[in-house]
Amino acid sequence: MFVFERMKEKIRQRQEEREQQIREEKNRLLSMSEKELLVEILQELKCIEDRIKDVETSISIYNN
Repeated sequence: MFVFERMKEKIRQRQEEREQQIREEKNRLLSMSEKELLVEILQELKCIEDRIKDVETSISIYNN
């Protein structure tokens, strides 16, 4: 039983940490100007695009 309780506690702690990170990120974004926010969005979209290209490359390699 003790092992499961520890696992549940670790899961709960991770959830709380994740929720705290989400709140902090939200506050950070809310404090930005519109211009800063747009730049942040564009940077994030660029990262997503790069990850998509990586996946496409991986798929291409494995299909050949």
